[in-house]
Amino acid sequence: MIYQTGPLSVRLLKRSDNLLLQKWLSDPAVLEFYEGRDRPFDLKSVNQKFFDRDDGVKRCLVEYEGAGIGYIQFYELDEETRELYGYSDFIGTVYGTDQFISETEYWNKGIGTLLVKAMADYLLHKKQAGNADYT
Repeated sequence: MIYQTGPLSVRLLKRSDNLLLQKWLSDPAVLEFYEGRDRPFDLKSVNQKFFDRDDGVKRCLVEYEGAGIGYIQFYELDEETRELYGYSDFIGTVYGTDQFISETEYWNKGIGTLLVKAMADYLLHKKQAGNADYT
């Protein structure tokens, strides 16, 4: 487990989560906000994008009351990306996150806001603690 905040928890993805990701990334309602409705993922593309790479990105499953409802990833921004977003003069580590709530019955309930705030708190706490591993 990466962290838990009340009913919300975040853990690293497991290979066995690939079927859940494939389900979500084939749903036109979810794809409207992620990659586009005309770009559904098959199992091979899920594995390539989320599992078959070593790029320093921490890929995580979001659970609410024990049910998998979404995805979040976090990573340290490289120099090029820091410059792109206007952080090139910032001293210290800058992190990026990407996330989505995939189960539509959990939309518009404040869970996404809670997720983003909790991840920011987690990254700030880990940074202050000097933990470079973040797992």
